[in-house]
Amino acid sequence: MTKDIEIRVADLENRLTALEKDFHAGNSSPKSDKKRNQSLNEFLLEKNPTTAIDSVLVITVYHERFSGVNSFSANDILDLIRKAKQKKPKNINDLINKTIGKGYFEEDKAGEDGKKRWHVTSSGIALVDNNFNRNEKNS
Repeated sequence: MTKDIEIRVADLENRLTALEKDFHAGNSSPKSDKKRNQSLNEFLLEKNPTTAIDSVLVITVYHERFSGVNSFSANDILDLIRKAKQKKPKNINDLINKTIGKGYFEEDKAGEDGKKRWHVTSSGIALVDNNFNRNEKNS
C-alpha cells in the first residue's frame, strides 16, 4: 500500500512540474489566456447572411452558443435583432415558420411563461458554421 502511494505521489509531482513548466514557458496568467466572446455584430459580419432567414439563423446560433441557452422564443429573437441594430422583420412568426420549414429550427418545450420556444437543429448549425455554403457538409 505504501509503495502505491509513493508511486502516485511521484506521478502527481511529475505532472505538477510539467504544468508549472508549461505555465512559466508561456509567461502568461490564466486571466490573460481567457478568450473574449465574439460580439453578436462580429458574428453577423463574419457569417454574412444574405436573407432574413439566414440572419435569424445566425442570430439564434450565436444566442445558443454564447448565451448558454438551449432554446429561444420569438421575443428573444426580436431582442437580439434590436441589440444587433438589424432591421426588424414585419412578421417574426412567419419568419420562424419559414425557418422551421427549411429544417433549421425545431419546436422545443414551452417556456415557463407558456410561450413557444425553439432550438436550432444540427443542420441549421452546420449551415452557419459553413458560412451558408449549402454544398458542404459540416465534419
